[in-house]
Amino acid sequence: MNNNKKIIVITGPSGAGKGSIFEAIMKKHHKLLGFSISATTRPPRKNEENGIHYYFISNEQFQKFIDDGAFIEYIAPKDKPQRWYGTLTSEVDRVLNSGKSILLDIEVVGAKNVKKVYGRNSLIISILPPSIEELSERLRKRGTETREQIEERIMQASLDEVALHNIADAKVINDKLPEATEDTEKLVLNFLTSKK
Repeated sequence: MNNNKKIIVITGPSGAGKGSIFEAIMKKHHKLLGFSISATTRPPRKNEENGIHYYFISNEQFQKFIDDGAFIEYIAPKDKPQRWYGTLTSEVDRVLNSGKSILLDIEVVGAKNVKKVYGRNSLIISILPPSIEELSERLRKRGTETREQIEERIMQASLDEVALHNIADAKVINDKLPEATEDTEKLVLNFLTSKK
């Protein structure tokens, strides 16, 4: 690992807005921050390219990577257990060796593993909704999940918040997206310029 470079994780429950915040920061600070291409067993969506958006691999290849200890973190979403996602150590090394620090948008379990592996060279930022009620409303407005899936995500969000309490270095409440993005950006830049 390159000790001069740092790993920043943006995590939090589905619907909290972490993806939007991640994209805004990556777009603005692409000269400082690199993007790690994740591996997945799901098929590509329209306009997605292998090696650019994801590494699209078979279940067998994914399992081999697990067996070989090639992932920093990996997960199968509960609602789609046959679709695995993972962050390859080789990808993180590729970005760090390019001279950039890295920004990851991953689940809570993955954030825990990053903290375990990279310790003080990592920053875990938890993006949280202002309330569970607001999160429920946002998920309903997305219109992409059934009522049962929303209820499951709400339950998972509560569990995630408890888990993040123990590992997150900072917490951002996403009440209004522009302010939450600015708060997260400040945390990222302060970490990148610290001597830690």
